[in-house]
Amino acid sequence: MLLVLCLALTGCRTREIVQPTVAVNDNTTAEHFFDILRTQSSSFSTFTAKLNFDFTPASGKGMSSRGTLKIIHNQRLELSFQPLAGFEVMRLEISTDSVKMLDRMNKRYIADSFDKLRGEMHLALTFSNLQSILTNAIFLPGESELADNAFARFEYNRSATGLVFRAVDTEGIKYSFEGCSNGLCATDIASGADRLNINYSAFETLVGRAFPMNINAQWSEKEVIKGSVQVRYSNIEYDAPVEIKFTVPKNYERVGLAQILKIAGE
Repeated sequence: MLLVLCLALTGCRTREIVQPTVAVNDNTTAEHFFDILRTQSSSFSTFTAKLNFDFTPASGKGMSSRGTLKIIHNQRLELSFQPLAGFEVMRLEISTDSVKMLDRMNKRYIADSFDKLRGEMHLALTFSNLQSILTNAIFLPGESELADNAFARFEYNRSATGLVFRAVDTEGIKYSFEGCSNGLCATDIASGADRLNINYSAFETLVGRAFPMNINAQWSEKEVIKGSVQVRYSNIEYDAPVEIKFTVPKNYERVGLAQILKIAGE
């Protein structure tokens, strides 16, 4: 999950600490609340962001890094890891059908299909679902956008802080989205005993909506916690020209994803 979860976004325009934007009470209808969550989802063609993250694997031997993020909506995303300012040690690119990674420290690279990434990392994700998670959006499994009539495809119940919306895909994977007074505050994906839990916090006003400045993600396999990532965001820019390139330098060795995962989990 290190290759996927160390991603997120925030704002660089006028920002202020957000006040509750959704009145949640016993009179709030589920359909109205759902429509608020759907319309609050960011609409963008591109964005760039800076971030800081802390990664903690099951071993407890964590690491921290700075980074930059680029996303081209519904196409691809790129994450550059820069522990030292301006010095890139790793670059990750994920598109709708592939995952690529440059390991500059060890002069090696990965180039595999997204389906293989999902299988080897036990991820119940598609690119569009991953994009939604990173942009604090509610989604339907496997679909890039929510239609106006999407509410009918969710079940729901009230929670202590708002409403929880649930959906199940054709493979039996369960998706849960918890809405609170600031919008979407948690997303949970469960496939049997494997689980990915994302919590959003530190909401601020960004481009007319509440947006989380922090994301905390934790994943487990067979009910055993395998690791976690905490991300803090800054300096996002929407709809600016973005170019994503992935060029493998000469003399780099191509390796399999399993080799990288083994090292990351040690």
